[in-house]
Amino acid sequence: CSGQYEQFSLVFTIASFMNNFLTLPNGFLFDRFGTTVARLFGISLYTTGTLMIAFVTPAASNLLFAAMSLLAVGGILFLITNMQ
Repeated sequence: CSGQYEQFSLVFTIASFMNNFLTLPNGFLFDRFGTTVARLFGISLYTTGTLMIAFVTPAASNLLFAAMSLLAVGGILFLITNMQ
């Protein structure tokens, strides 16, 4: 269980880093192309992350790193576009 806990902690750390790291490019996308394009991009990221989580197996558990990063980045982009 401790190895699994460390793995989940690493997934959370990487997803949080990607969320903070991609805030500037997301802001540029939002300012440059507008709300509709930013929302569609956020929804596509979030949907891709959700589908990746749906297909994660114990053998392909490394897929969680990309999936949680996509969920975090897509979710915050969608949240920001809803706060107008």
